[in-house]
Amino acid sequence: MILSTPLEAIPIARLKRINLSHQIVAEVKARILRGKWPVGTRLPTEQELCREFGVSRSPLREALKVLEAEGLITIRHGEGMFVSELPEAFARKSDFLTLKEGVTALHVLDVRRILELESARQAAKAVPPVDVGRLRELLAVMEETKENIDLFREADVDFHLTLGELSGNPVLAQILRELRPVFLEQVARDPLVNEALADHAEILHAVERGDVDRAQRAMERHLDRMYDYYLADGDDNHQWRDEP
Repeated sequence: MILSTPLEAIPIARLKRINLSHQIVAEVKARILRGKWPVGTRLPTEQELCREFGVSRSPLREALKVLEAEGLITIRHGEGMFVSELPEAFARKSDFLTLKEGVTALHVLDVRRILELESARQAAKAVPPVDVGRLRELLAVMEETKENIDLFREADVDFHLTLGELSGNPVLAQILRELRPVFLEQVARDPLVNEALADHAEILHAVERGDVDRAQRAMERHLDRMYDYYLADGDDNHQWRDEP
């Protein structure tokens, strides 16, 4: 499950300051994964969705394009929008995490360290410099939704996945995408929201300036903080399970 708080529960004044299409994507994903909109369900019309979410057609259509590209919905012209069969990445956790029991939070963090220090390095040293606009956008969403863990963790995890894409290594980016369900669970269990915001801002600034060492150090500090949280909480043996 991704969200527990609907978009309409967030004040409109705040909605105007953050990325509307991102929130619509998060909410629709949540309804699909919760089973509120099962496979084959015909979604409400664009007009109905605009009215329900309190948005114009522009951000709604942008969100629908993202959902279609991710394989979550099918748009049939003249017929409507329908929930598709869930892609493997959303339907279940990655094979290499479910094949073996006993995978703990620290095991996942060990893998994240290997992958994400490199993604930060590669993104920072890219020539020409990468466009950090998407990272900046996601950081703004995190700032505006820090009181709503469901929306916050969506933006947090997407920040890390976007960094993987900016690394320029498609294999690295795909591995990170496969880990998405586990990343979401880790963020949901981490209460240090303000620290996470500061970490992500530091990573963004380092990548934007092309400072390879600083980007790696910033990512390392971020992951070290998560290590410390799990160890201090005595939860280093927390094991990952598929949600019912």
